[in-house]
Order: sequence, then structure tokens, then C-alpha cells
Amino acid sequence: MKLEYYPVRLSNDRLVFLVNIATGWGEIAPLQMDSNIYQSIELELQQCRYILEPIVNLSLSEIGDCIANMSCNNSVKCGIEQALLHHLANQQHKALAELLCCSGQPTRDVEINALVPRVTAAEAEKMTKQLLDRSFVAIKVKVGSPDIQADLDRVQAVRQTAGKDISLHLDANSAWTAEQAIRNLELLAEFDISYIEQPVKTIAELAQIKGKSKIPIAIDEAVSCSDDLYKAIEYNCCDIVVIKPMLWGGLLAAQRGIEIAKQHKLVVVLTGTLEGTIGRWGVYELARANHIDRACGLTGYDYLKLSVADKVIGIPAKLWQ
Repeated sequence: MKLEYYPVRLSNDRLVFLVNIATGWGEIAPLQMDSNIYQSIELELQQCRYILEPIVNLSLSEIGDCIANMSCNNSVKCGIEQALLHHLANQQHKALAELLCCSGQPTRDVEINALVPRVTAAEAEKMTKQLLDRSFVAIKVKVGSPDIQADLDRVQAVRQTAGKDISLHLDANSAWTAEQAIRNLELLAEFDISYIEQPVKTIAELAQIKGKSKIPIAIDEAVSCSDDLYKAIEYNCCDIVVIKPMLWGGLLAAQRGIEIAKQHKLVVVLTGTLEGTIGRWGVYELARANHIDRACGLTGYDYLKLSVADKVIGIPAKLWQ
């Protein structure tokens, strides 16, 4: 199987790699990219090229074993695995979601949440109006500003503009201590918040605040593998699990995380890493395959100077930003 890869810039000037294996496509989009990471990814892709070259075909289980045995960055595993899965789905004349679905049929669609970053209240109001015009029904608002009043003003502006029927959730990106989180979540609760992602950094801190928060707690950055998730479950530190396949090492590893979370009655939300359309599409198909009913974080960026729309069929128009 021939592996090809292409460094591509997104419309926000971020650099990612597209991966092509036979008829399959994937994307490598680590959260950070510098010259050292770039060179490391190129080296790992070259090594993986030699591993895959003598292989003719892989079954679904063989793809999982192959990726698990690769000694490379999780984002590289994710991109290669998605390309392999996509090719296998094409061989079987299935959508990627159908290939991944273990129970029944995939859902027809997945809701996508919009994003309001840490901007002023006036800017948040303007952005919210634009998002409503695009028919979003769920909005994520970034919080964790140095001044909690700025967060309160931003969230209030979004809620007042969006109205009561739009779902709002927050993301603090581990900005607070446990003490700050308890105090700040009490203040933010009045805005009818669905949940907050990662208000504090560690699993132990999340456990400390969970019973004291009126807002449901979601774990995100603190889990990137099944072992992390089992620890979170042991600590009873969250109500919701946010899974990023790019950080988990692929769609199949993320699917295992979904299974574990559901077995323990935890709600699952899938998100991307602000990658391009092909990477987000893989997460979208995983969400369809696993009947994820919460809005997922699949906003991102388009590719510059590249048209792959004619090569990757079946990607919903709403994923082409």
C-alpha cells in the first residue's frame, strides 16, 4: 500500500499534513507545530511508508493492530489510520461511519457546536448574531480570562443574544485552580450552562470541584487514552467525556474510549483539534457511527491552495468552511 503525504496550510496559516493511501485520505494535525515537530512527523511518515509498502490489504482488526504497533506520534497514527479506514470503507462500498458502526445504522447527521473565543462582550454579541444566522443550535464559549468579570460579560452577551433555546457550554482550558473554579462556576451557573470543559488541570482537581458545581463537568485534555479514562471514572470526576481522536491516536482508539464512557453512564462529546476538513470529517463519521447525540466540536479551517473536494467524496458541505 502506497503512502503519500502533503504538507498543507490552513486558512489560519496553520500547517497540517494530508495523508493518502490508495483511495483513502486522512489528516495529521497536532495541536502545536514547529520545525522540530514538522521534521519528526516527516521522519515518522517515511518510516510508516516502508511498513505499509509490502502490504496489499488490511481488515478492520488488522488496521487496529497495525496502528497500535506503530511507534509514532498520536496525530500521525490518527492520520494514517483514517486513510486506511477510508480506503477499506471504499473497498466495501460503505461510508466510513458504516464501517465503524458496531450497532445498527449510523445516525444521519451530527450537530456541530459553534465557537465564541475569548473576546469582548460586544464582539461576542456580534459573533453570536452571525452564528445564529448560520443556524447553529449549540455554542461553546471560551472562558478562563484573567478577570472573571470579562468571562461573565462575554457569557451574558452570548446568552442574551442567543436566547434560551440555544445550548451553551463553556471551555476554560484548565485556566483555574480548584478554589477559583468553585467560585467562578457559581457565578456562571445563572446563564443556564449545559456543561464546562476542563475548568481545572488534573483529574484530582476535577474530582474536588465536581460535587460543588451546579454546572456539569466535562473532562477533556486530562484524558487521551483508555487508562486515563479509567482513572477519571475511578475518581468520579466528571459527567461528560470530551474525546479528540487526534490526541487519542486514531478513530479506533477513540471508539474504545466511547465504549468505556458509555459503559459507565458518561455522556460523550467528540471534538477535533481545529484541523482541516478531512480531519474533521473523520471525527464526524465516528460520531455518526456511535450515535453521539450531543453537538460536537467540529469547527475548523479550510485548506489554502488545494482542492480535494473531488477526491474525498461524501463529506457534508457544512464541514467545508
